[in-house]
Amino acid sequence: MAIEEVRAPTLAEVCAHEAGHAVVQLASGPGEWIEYIEVNNQDEGRLGVVWSQAEWQPWMREEPAPPEIAERRRRAAARDVVNYLAGNVAEFRFRGRPRIEIKFGCGEMANACVAEPLESRTDYGLARNRLAWITPGAERIGFMHAWLATESIVASWWSEILLLAGELERRGRLTDEDLYPLWNGMRDARTTRALAHARRTADWLPRHRADLDETDRFAP
Repeated sequence: MAIEEVRAPTLAEVCAHEAGHAVVQLASGPGEWIEYIEVNNQDEGRLGVVWSQAEWQPWMREEPAPPEIAERRRRAAARDVVNYLAGNVAEFRFRGRPRIEIKFGCGEMANACVAEPLESRTDYGLARNRLAWITPGAERIGFMHAWLATESIVASWWSEILLLAGELERRGRLTDEDLYPLWNGMRDARTTRALAHARRTADWLPRHRADLDETDRFAP
């Protein structure tokens, strides 16, 4: 899977990228508040941002802490890594890359990540900064584990990512007052779909169990 794309991303691809960041962060549960999401469709380049405080901060690397606090910080850093990778995973999927190709590309993406300077403010640079603390000396392995986990989360929430990307493409900017009602609606709809599926599954078994019992009754 090519690391470098020979063309600039389209507006729709940028929207999918930013929606991937946002939905994966929201789906991970209570966390840092997202102030806004914005895409820039100017001639000089299409860029986007999800404006939110990261859970892990560099000062946590140096400040001593008891084991339970240190573990909480490691988990926060790990969640940040997934959030940073979610944009690229979502963009690759939106561009039509098959899931298996995205998964097998984790080694190539890991090479791109560890090549980033620790002070880089790109998605991969910010991920590497945290991986260097979580998995010192094994950032590449840590990245691959995080990439595969992120791919699975993005796949699970793909419908919601597409819905949010479409709304972002239409509006260009979503404030927290726009985003959270949208998210709550998508989450509620997902719960409704899951309950409906569970009811269908529950209804299916007794009905077919009766059919099987009838078959068994007349079996030789």
